[in-house]
Amino acid sequence: MTEAPEVVRIPILPFGLVNAHLVVGATGAVLVDAGLPDTERAVEKALQSRGMSWHDIRLIVVTHAHIDHAGNAARLRALTGAPVCAHEGDAQHYRQREHMTFCATGTFG
Repeated sequence: MTEAPEVVRIPILPFGLVNAHLVVGATGAVLVDAGLPDTERAVEKALQSRGMSWHDIRLIVVTHAHIDHAGNAARLRALTGAPVCAHEGDAQHYRQREHMTFCATGTFG
């Protein structure tokens, strides 16, 4: 019987305003959302706390093309070598033909 994957919340900004998630399994990890630009240190800390490195990330999944979810995807792809999976409908944002936005929701949005 295989172990269930562990889901690790990675705080990108304080107070849980922006998070990424690392899904850790027996053969590596999947990063769900890439966070804001220049926040790769938060992901690196989560990896190191589990004895992992950049090369343990096998896939980066971006849920949608808001800057807080996809803004660091290119940098993380370069660090990990992992492919990025995203919805085809957001391709114009990833090809930089349309700007990504930040759509705040919740109590402070």
